[in-house]
Amino acid sequence: MERKLGVWIVGACGSVATCAVVGAESLRAGVIPTSGLVTELSDFKDLNLVRFDQLVFGGHEIRKVDWVAAAEEFGRENGVITPPILQAVRPALERHSKNLRPGVTLNSGAGVASIAPDAAERRSSLRGMVDQIKKDIAEFKSNHALDRVVVVHLTSAE
Repeated sequence: MERKLGVWIVGACGSVATCAVVGAESLRAGVIPTSGLVTELSDFKDLNLVRFDQLVFGGHEIRKVDWVAAAEEFGRENGVITPPILQAVRPALERHSKNLRPGVTLNSGAGVASIAPDAAERRSSLRGMVDQIKKDIAEFKSNHALDRVVVVHLTSAE
């Protein structure tokens, strides 16, 4: 069965989220091996899990950054995302970055304010924030004809 699964990440361009998206796209592109992936073990083969090429990424991010910039920064800082990997996945990161939407903050603290000072300007009522989040996810699902959307929370621990 062909499926399309949306992965909506809250904290989309943070280090963990960026590594997850780059990793999935690297596996899809065949530039990294599947060794170490539990889902590649024979015990999981009959579960009909979603393949990497069936994933579409999007999410909320409070900083003014996209997945290409986040991957470049992460690669410079620690070398895990190497230039050849980034080159292989850049088109996919550009495509997925079109699915990013401004996140919301509320009582986030000084740490979050220091990395995203403009985020505090996007103030709304709680109902307005919830409505915007629901709208963003619904549009993501509709725009990509997704069967399902899972939401993964990877925001700052602040």
